[in-house]
Amino acid sequence: MDAAELIMDDTSQIKYAATPIIETREKVLLLFGYIINNEYQIDIKSGSVIKLYNTMEYGDERFTNYLRLRETMLRLLTYLLAHASCGYVSNQELLVQVWENHNLSSSTTRLTQVISELKA
Repeated sequence: MDAAELIMDDTSQIKYAATPIIETREKVLLLFGYIINNEYQIDIKSGSVIKLYNTMEYGDERFTNYLRLRETMLRLLTYLLAHASCGYVSNQELLVQVWENHNLSSSTTRLTQVISELKA
C-alpha cells in the first residue's frame, strides 16, 4: 500500500497529503507523503520530516525545521504509517519488508536501533 491508497477514519491523526503547503511568489512547493497531527509532514520524495507551523502565528512561512531521513529509516517510517490501521506489525514483518526485500541484512538489533533513532 502506498501513501495514495492510505484511507483513515475521522479520528485518525494520520492523513494523506499531496497538496501544496507553501506558495511563494516564484513557485508552489508540492509535498507527497503524510501529515501527522497537523504538526509533521513526512515528505516521501525528499525523504524529509518537516515540522509544520501555524501560518497565522508565523506569518507566511509554513515550515522552517526539517530532518532528512536515511533511506532505511524512511522506508521503516512509511511502512509503519501505511500499516497504522492494522494495529499490529510484527518485528519479523518489518525485518522482511524494510530490510530483506531490499537486499539488506536484517537483525532485531538494527530494527531497535532505527526505531530509537526515529523516536529521537
